Amino acid sequence: MFTPEMKREFSVDTFAIFWNLFEKKAGKPYKVFNTRIDIDPEDSNLRTVIHALRCSNGNWEIRMAFKGSFLIDGFYVDKFTPKYDKRSYTVADYVNADSIKVRDLVIGKGTPWETNGILTLPLTPGKYTIVIIKHGSGPHDEDGTYVANKPYADLAWGLASKGIGVLRFPKRTRYYYSAIKDKGLEINPDLESTEDAIAAFEAVKMFRETDSSNIFLLGHGTGGMIIPRSLNAIPGVKGIILMGTPARPLPDVLIEQL
Repeated sequence: MFTPEMKREFSVDTFAIFWNLFEKKAGKPYKVFNTRIDIDPEDSNLRTVIHALRCSNGNWEIRMAFKGSFLIDGFYVDKFTPKYDKRSYTVADYVNADSIKVRDLVIGKGTPWETNGILTLPLTPGKYTIVIIKHGSGPHDEDGTYVANKPYADLAWGLASKGIGVLRFPKRTRYYYSAIKDKGLEINPDLESTEDAIAAFEAVKMFRETDSSNIFLLGHGTGGMIIPRSLNAIPGVKGIILMGTPARPLPDVLIEQL
């Protein structure tokens, strides 16, 4: 039923606990009223089957991800709501777009995981404090995009409007998931997050408008939980910022979120 990786993260006992909690909240499922398959545009082998369920306490979606086999490689449940209207991202009111410039910055140059980062800075030349954004869980792009929401872009533009530079970049599993699997590598906090945080720090430290004595790491969600791993490897970090980081053990948080 599950891939070996999924079995390690989501045991039979954990699934039983989850399903009992789900039925307490959603009620008993009694009808599947829609099923669709989404294919990842970046990886045609990654497919997600979405079942829309009618339960006694409302409508819910069960999403099961399959990676090149009939075994489940990911599992997610959420309250079903009508499809969002197609909306484009709009810059927040607090952004002063005329006072900002954007620069491309290569992260991990010369490594198998090379990626393009976006450095958002105040328009006026100078030496600026820099915040490096570390993603939450999931294969996020550089903006943390969800429908029309781009929280990391909001942070970058907002802070740059106030004189603080921000570096953001795609999470490694966003574009390199297949390469990681093909190499037989285990996806762990170091591979997925810490190594790129180190590479991002080294890249931005050398940028001419960086105040290298004032570089901060901002961890969103689970990204904040693993920031200490980055601190051990980057002694030059000035400080850390935790945004929506769980204060409880991760297994407890996962069960509640599921």
